Amino acid sequence: MKNNQDWAPTTAEYYHRLKQISPNYSLDNFKRNADNILVNKKSLAVEDTLDSYTINFDKSRHGHHVARSLATERANNDTSSAEAQKALAERETNGCYDLDLSYNVEKNEIDIKDAVLYQYSFKNDALKKPAFIYFHGGNFYGNTPDNTENFGKKLAELMQGEVFNVDYPRTPEADVDSLTSAAWHAVEYVVKHAEELHVDPSRIFVTGDSAGGNIAAVMSNFDIQKGTGYIKGQVLIYPMLDIETVPNKQKLPSMDEFATKLIEDMDDENIESLTTLKVIYPAKHQMSDAIISPINTSEAELTKVPRTMVVAAEYDCLTPQGYTYATNVAKTHDDVDYIWYAGMMHGFVTRMGIIPQAEDLAREMALWAKR
Repeated sequence: MKNNQDWAPTTAEYYHRLKQISPNYSLDNFKRNADNILVNKKSLAVEDTLDSYTINFDKSRHGHHVARSLATERANNDTSSAEAQKALAERETNGCYDLDLSYNVEKNEIDIKDAVLYQYSFKNDALKKPAFIYFHGGNFYGNTPDNTENFGKKLAELMQGEVFNVDYPRTPEADVDSLTSAAWHAVEYVVKHAEELHVDPSRIFVTGDSAGGNIAAVMSNFDIQKGTGYIKGQVLIYPMLDIETVPNKQKLPSMDEFATKLIEDMDDENIESLTTLKVIYPAKHQMSDAIISPINTSEAELTKVPRTMVVAAEYDCLTPQGYTYATNVAKTHDDVDYIWYAGMMHGFVTRMGIIPQAEDLAREMALWAKR
């Protein structure tokens, strides 16, 4: 659903831009660099500035899109602290509308008590389809699966498979232990019910954007620690992997004043969230523990992580974290993919049908899942 007051490109403009981003989808577009990472840099004609579609959309935005989280409503941690109240207030400012471009995809709800899975199924006769288990972003306290539903549905269509968008209990109502426990239960559910869900157990992947990328990486670590071997790959979309260290603000080139403010405000939000998370998220853990900051995954576990893709935006203070993680994995793996989007800032996958890079990424992920 789209707020009719918000800007969107015409259909012709949208698909022309999509073609510019990726004239073709070939493995030859990934070039191995000195860090043993297969890198695909997606550029546009105009360099050193924020993408014009992002600017147009944000100039026209009216209000926010805040949906319910059933899993969060069932969590019961104390939320009376000042930092908890701050997180709850910020939650109400999250989200925006985007467009559903999917075809032949149906939605089902699966309630497993501490989490709810929204299943997007491409309708075909295949009994065993590839599947992504998706964890939404929002600094662990904001957003819901609704914010990434249109991305997930398009991914299911392009992959001709299944996407399970997980409603997990957010902080401050939940801490890291209860949040990641619920996320793991979602993974277990998909694996143990693979036959009835028409999922191929040999092609079950985890993914997520921002904080959801963190959760996806933690799920891969859990899989290693438990020796279960459920997860066959992970796609981390502009992931928040280091919650202990305050990221550096970006040094931006000269650009439109509105664009500069957009980027700086997003950086400030991600940086300021760390102060809040240190109070409401860690439970008995240290912020440096890999369950909170998976950038600190041990060398022994890094040798066992599944096939990995990391996605980055040019104007994002979290981009160095994602690249560092990719570099760490690539020390012992030759199958680490890295896609970098020029002109993009943090959060672009929540703008399906408006920012063509979101669909482009869905196309890349669908191809990656089929390899």
